[in-house]
This record gives sequence, C-alpha cells and structure tokens, in this order.
Amino acid sequence: MGLIAGAVIGAAAGFVMGIIRIENVAQAALAGALPVGLIGALGGFAGGLLQRPSAEEDSLTVITTFGGAMLGALLGKIIGVALGADTWLLESIAGIENEGILAFLLFHFDLVGGPQVVVGALLGILTVGSVDMFLGENSAFAVLLLAALLAPVVAVFAALGGQIDWGATVVIVIATVAVTYILMRSGGASTGLGAGNGKSKG
Repeated sequence: MGLIAGAVIGAAAGFVMGIIRIENVAQAALAGALPVGLIGALGGFAGGLLQRPSAEEDSLTVITTFGGAMLGALLGKIIGVALGADTWLLESIAGIENEGILAFLLFHFDLVGGPQVVVGALLGILTVGSVDMFLGENSAFAVLLLAALLAPVVAVFAALGGQIDWGATVVIVIATVAVTYILMRSGGASTGLGAGNGKSKG
C-alpha cells in the first residue's frame, strides 16, 4: 500500500512538474512515480515492522510511518544539501570495501532522488517511530501534521534562498497536501474524526 500510495503521489507531482516546465507530462509522471513509490514502500515496510503485534486493526503506526518517510524525504529534498545530509551519508558509506554493495547503494540513492532524500526519509521514519513507541501513535500523528504544515513554509524560504526553483516548490506543496490528505483520511477514521464514525480512541 505504501508503494501504491507513494507512486500515485509521485505521479501526480511529476505530472504537475511536467506542466510547469512544459515537458512531456506522461514521462514526467512516470519519472515521479518510481522514486516516490519506493520511499512510500520503505515507510510502509518500516511501519509494519514497528507496529506492535497486539495493535488494533485501526492502528495508525503504518500510516504515520509512511507519512514520516514521505515528509522526511520532502524536507530532505528541500534542505538536505544545505544541511550536509548528502555529504554525511556518502562519507559514511565510503569505507565499504565491497564495490558491488557500494555501487548498489549509490544507484538506489540516485533512484529515489539523492542521498539527502534518503537521509530525510530515514530520519522521518526514526522520528515518527520513536514518538509512536514512547508517546503513542496519536502523538506521532500530531508530529506529522506539524511537519506537513512546516514543509510548504520551508519550501518557500528555500526557493527564496535559491536552494530549489519555484516549480519544485509548487510540486512540494502539492505533494505535502496529498500526504496530509491521506493522513487525515486514515487518521481521522482511526481516531473517530471521520464522518459517520462516532467512536473515539482515547
């Protein structure tokens, strides 16, 4: 599900980017679907691992971890290079002696948008997972909503500072809205905020 949701968001973002940059929108959509789909799959997989065996069917852990990966990747794309995330990751793996493993890692880093995106996604998963584990899934959900509100603001300031172009800023805002919508739909239904649901979790 993380792969599918991520691919849909990536395709939509790529489609919009293709329109903004006057490119082939079909190719742009396909180009966006794969990397974002992989990030979504990573988040969903991590959420499945972090979810408690005794968790209820409407547990938020998987969806919040998916959101953490997606929003973390977006923030990594925006400010990861400025913060040196790409340099840190590349230096960290530089000591790997097996050239095959190193080439494999570098290929997949580039595939999902660069090492700064990987660092952002992993930090997003770790942050949300830690909050979920120690403070509960509703707290993790609140942290994600805060990140979703901050991401467009950070994107605008990054564009003003020349870190990214305005086309990328528009796409990031759209992707953030899409992730927030998924979170609200899933989280609202799980916590009793969805329409027609009169039950509330704690």
